[in-house]
Amino acid sequence: RLAFRRDDQGAANELAALSLIRPSATCGHLGDVVGDKLIYDAPTAHGGSGGPVFNSRGEVIGINAAYIDGFSGGTLGISIDALRPLIQAAQKQNLATAKEQSPSKK
Repeated sequence: RLAFRRDDQGAANELAALSLIRPSATCGHLGDVVGDKLIYDAPTAHGGSGGPVFNSRGEVIGINAAYIDGFSGGTLGISIDALRPLIQAAQKQNLATAKEQSPSKK
């Protein structure tokens, strides 16, 4: 029985401990880069959106965005270069929120 933790990492750890989920990885080839979009043939299952896309050196080059069911080579990702400004904005927002919530020192 799950304790239903409030944080995602805790819930994932609990599900993994019960062998209900397990990490997986697939390999594929980058077919094309069109602007900020990556097109590759690595199989991606439903629910894989938001997962990292790595290059052969283990560097994150994008995130999974969508796949075209029944079409080989139809996995789409968003380039990390396009995501970098969003990541930086989210980090700034998290810092601002943390500062607002911290007790003031007088």
